[in-house]
Amino acid sequence: MIRRLKKEGYMGQSMRQGRLPSLGVVGFCLIFAGAVASAGDDGKTVFVKVSSARIRSAPTVRSEVIGIVTFGTRMKALDHDDDWYRVRLADGTKGYIYDELVSKKDVGRLWVEDAGAEVRRSPSAYAPVITTLDIGVEVRPVDKRDDWYRVELAGGNAGWIHKDALDDDPPGTLYVRSMSASVHAGPSPMSTIVAELAAGTKLKRIGKTGDFYQVRLDEGKTGFVFKRAVRDDEPEHLFVDVGEAEIKSDPTEYGSVKVVVPSGTELMAFDKVGDFYLVRAPDGTLGWIYDDNVVRMGKS
Repeated sequence: MIRRLKKEGYMGQSMRQGRLPSLGVVGFCLIFAGAVASAGDDGKTVFVKVSSARIRSAPTVRSEVIGIVTFGTRMKALDHDDDWYRVRLADGTKGYIYDELVSKKDVGRLWVEDAGAEVRRSPSAYAPVITTLDIGVEVRPVDKRDDWYRVELAGGNAGWIHKDALDDDPPGTLYVRSMSASVHAGPSPMSTIVAELAAGTKLKRIGKTGDFYQVRLDEGKTGFVFKRAVRDDEPEHLFVDVGEAEIKSDPTEYGSVKVVVPSGTELMAFDKVGDFYLVRAPDGTLGWIYDDNVVRMGKS
């Protein structure tokens, strides 16, 4: 739905103040509620992740507002200029949106990652609980307020769930993202270590307790791993595009050289710290490589 509004005055406020400018409108602003960009356009899709956001004529908070987009709106990202995306809306309008207001993942699909996640009547930890959801349940957010998502429930009802209980990937496979990770018998770093895993090891997530995921290894053994040691994104393929590149012991220029790989070498990347990727070389060596020495080839 597109609704035209009367032209009004507007005075921008700086993003540096830590808040968005007020919703005054200049020119004929278009309100897009969940508009979907047409298929087959060039560029990548981005999604509005706040309740509402302005589309501007130039990449500055003082430029004219030419449109307002709401939570979940899909747009085509045509370019990225400093902190701004140049986007195309569903009706073909082109403009700029501040990059912290959008996500590269579909915010309209989230999954519960905590067993017994509480859905509340309003976006507050003190609001009454209207229901609980099991781990792995997919929810459809329709709005976001601070750290809370408003989600649609069965029967046409809706409620609010805290962002910490949700994930933008379905629960399932995890990958070790650090040089190594310990699997504990219980959800505590003081419990017995039952296995040590190398970067890239695949795990099956079966639950979550506090800051630990309960996982199942390939051989069927179960245990707990610290959630910051793993990720749900698949490892990424990198391609060395310089004459030769050093794989270092640490993610700094001062790390010792573990191995040198020639141009054209394909590497598996498991994490990134600063300007360095954690990679595994074809001979199995784990280490860090400077990002300017490689190009990204996508995930498995």
